[in-house]
Amino acid sequence: MSLDQISAFLDSKRTEDRVRGAEKLSARDDSHAPLLLKLLEDRTPYVAAIAARKLSEFPPERVERALLKAYLERDEKGVKLDPGCHIRTYLALALGKLGYHPAADAIRRGIRTVQTEQGTDTAVSLRGNCALALSQLAPPDAVRDIAILLFEPGGFSVNSSQARKAAAQALGRVPDAAAIVPLAVRLSYPGEELPEVLAVCMESVVALEDPRAVELLEPFLVHSDQHLAAHAALMIAQTGHEDAPGLLRSACDRLRGDPLRAVVLGLSALRTDAAHETLLALAGSILEEVRLAVIEALAGARDTKSLATLQIVANEDSSPSVRRAAALALKG
Repeated sequence: MSLDQISAFLDSKRTEDRVRGAEKLSARDDSHAPLLLKLLEDRTPYVAAIAARKLSEFPPERVERALLKAYLERDEKGVKLDPGCHIRTYLALALGKLGYHPAADAIRRGIRTVQTEQGTDTAVSLRGNCALALSQLAPPDAVRDIAILLFEPGGFSVNSSQARKAAAQALGRVPDAAAIVPLAVRLSYPGEELPEVLAVCMESVVALEDPRAVELLEPFLVHSDQHLAAHAALMIAQTGHEDAPGLLRSACDRLRGDPLRAVVLGLSALRTDAAHETLLALAGSILEEVRLAVIEALAGARDTKSLATLQIVANEDSSPSVRRAAALALKG
């Protein structure tokens, strides 16, 4: 569709035409940027939200002031001018990507925004994107504002978990050593926090290269949620800590199914002598499922020790299914 054809749709009084035209625009194209900026003022919030989404995907240069102006105008009368908070949610993302520091105050307010529509808080994504944007702007006090979202008054609500996950992710991106503090508190006192939020907290602790990360992660190896326990083990592996192989081995005794296989594969991915020796030792586990997971992890290995271990298992294991699996691994 040519630019003239798109413009004709955008000039239409019919909302469906303007939606069609907006979807054909891309911020990658310099000639489309002015049209997208104009659409931010569209009387129909849905059309403006499409423009904001397009701008957030590939924010063009030198439009920062216009984006902040549009954000502030929609923020002034949120429910009326930005129902669902979609426009501000995308604009916050764009302002963060552009690193536009004058937007910091508006972004801080966005982190605390609650917009209730028909009994539902529609600002969850807005708060989350504002936390991520603030981590990119990185003002000196960013950690304080983002940490408040991680512990927002809504408690451990599933409905607001997206915002808490974004806050945890944002803390892992802030170039401030203090970011470890709220993450450490959340992991040390998880309460009834959802596993998916705790998992992101773990990832951010590792991303911050905290030297005491294993101290925060190790207690989760015995968590009742096996997927969370496996995630903790994989995060420990990423730290490269000298105790990682032993901790992952102990986790294997408590895990089953996909979590078990993930940890065994994580152990094989460590690529250290200690980790490899630990993996080979697990081939003698009393648990058949562990032995099968080890064989799966060793299937592509061709070093002498791995092949010797597979050969012993193929010849001597008490389980016919394990022997068959080892034999197939040797052939592969």
